[in-house]
Amino acid sequence: MLVAKNNEEKRSRIWRNVIIIASVLLVIVIGYFLYQGFFGNPLAGTWKHDESDLTLEIREKDTAVLTWDNLYEDQTLVLNLQFSLDKSQKVVTFRASQEALEEAAEALEGDVAAEDVESVVDQMVTSFDYSVDGTELTLTEREYGEQMLFYRTGRN
Repeated sequence: MLVAKNNEEKRSRIWRNVIIIASVLLVIVIGYFLYQGFFGNPLAGTWKHDESDLTLEIREKDTAVLTWDNLYEDQTLVLNLQFSLDKSQKVVTFRASQEALEEAAEALEGDVAAEDVESVVDQMVTSFDYSVDGTELTLTEREYGEQMLFYRTGRN
């Protein structure tokens, strides 16, 4: 053997170090996946609505960004949302503050008021039962049962 020639003690030490390093890396990788599975946000990522130009970017903490292309005369609406997630009940609730609505309205050209933005995004500012199946997210409105289907376009 070329490593450590005929010195059995050196080979044993090298082999022991390789096993220790591989074990530590294995524990780190397993720990990461366990953490993501039990404590991570299953909705984190960028989701594209299947029937419109609506994109929902859900971040790890409690923030989401709703982007709706070509909403007002080829303009893009960008609205910062807050959300709460109950993983045990599989419920997500999106909320928009008045300040966020006003900022989104100001960013649009023309005579668009915060109330107009609120009425347009009203379908998203509510509670949903959610279901994630691979790259597919189904949001079911809790009160009326209307469903929205999204496809994952990226992961944060």
